[in-house]
Amino acid sequence: SDLTYYVTSTTNLGWTASDTIVMNVDALPIMVPGIAFRICPTETLQLSAGPGVQAAVWSPNQFIDDTNSVAPRVWPPDTTIYRVTGSNQTGCSISRIVKVYTIDVVKASSAFDDTLLCEGGDVQLHLQIDEASFNDTSIIWNPATHLNSSTSADPIFSAPHGDYDYTVIISSQHCIPYT
Repeated sequence: SDLTYYVTSTTNLGWTASDTIVMNVDALPIMVPGIAFRICPTETLQLSAGPGVQAAVWSPNQFIDDTNSVAPRVWPPDTTIYRVTGSNQTGCSISRIVKVYTIDVVKASSAFDDTLLCEGGDVQLHLQIDEASFNDTSIIWNPATHLNSSTSADPIFSAPHGDYDYTVIISSQHCIPYT
C-alpha cells in the first residue's frame, strides 16, 4: 500500500519549501515452512519456505541439497534447527525457524482401557502417536475384524458377541516399529 507524506519546511528567513513523499510499503512474504518435523535415520524430508516466497536462503549448510532453494531436501542424522530467510518479488524478507528431529523409534500410546460393551454397540478406539516419521508412518491393526478401518489411528470397533484382543503396529520404513 502507498503512504503519502506532505513535508513543508520554513527557514529562519521565512522561506518555505514543500514536497510530497510517496512510500510504497509492500507486505512481507507469506512464510509457512512448518515448525517441527520428525524423520527416521537415513530419511530425506522435503521442506518448503511457503507459497509466497520467491527466493530463500537456508542455514546451516549441513545435510541440505540446496541452501538457495525455496523447497530443499534435508537428511540430518541428528536433530537440526534450520533458519530460512525468504523474500518476495519486491525484496521484502522475513526469517523463520524449522526444527527437524531425528528419531530412532516410533512411539505411541493408547487412550483407552479394557472396555465392556453391549453386543451390537460401537466404541471408538484412539491411538496417540507421540513420535513418528513425517514421511511414511503407517498404522496396522491386527486382526482387522470388526473395525471400520485397519489403518486408522481412530478406528471404530463394532461389537459382536465375544472377547477381542487387538495388536496395533505403527511403523516408518527407517525407524524401529512400535507394537
